[in-house]
Parts: sequence; C-alpha cells; structure tokens
Amino acid sequence: LAPGAASVQAFPNPAIQWVRFDCSNLPADDYTLKIFNIVGKVVWKETHYIAGKRSFTVDLEDFKKGTYLYSLVNQDGTIIGTKRLVVVKP
Repeated sequence: LAPGAASVQAFPNPAIQWVRFDCSNLPADDYTLKIFNIVGKVVWKETHYIAGKRSFTVDLEDFKKGTYLYSLVNQDGTIIGTKRLVVVKP
C-alpha cells in the first residue's frame, strides 16, 4: 500500500462480537461500507461522510460464523478496497 493511499481495514480480524473499520486517507465524500456473505449477497451496509480518517464499529451479533468480504465504495462507485473478514463464534 502506497503511503497516503486511501484504505480500509477491519480490526480485530477474525472478529467475534464486533469489528471496527478504520478508514484512512480518504478524500471528503460519502462512502458506503458493505459486508457481503460468501455468495456475494450484501448482509450489511452503511453510508458515512468521511474526510480523512474515520472509524466505526459494527455489531456482529446477527452474523453467522464464517468468511465475509467487506468493501468500501465512494459515491461514484469506485471501490477503495475489498478485503476478507472472518467471523468466529465461541
């Protein structure tokens, strides 16, 4: 990842009860964070106005254990990043 490049990261990963998404180096815009299940269906999404850095937490209570993908998309539909999120249940 280049220094100063826009990015999104999930922490902790694997996650149990919640996950925090850290977005950084983003030009001011509305961004939609989507979480997809393994077959590509959107199971959660939220839109936030972000300028620079922003973190937000997602409650995973309603998520089944397994592997998900998350993607941060700007208003033009440009994907900032897509990564894997693993949810584990005790």
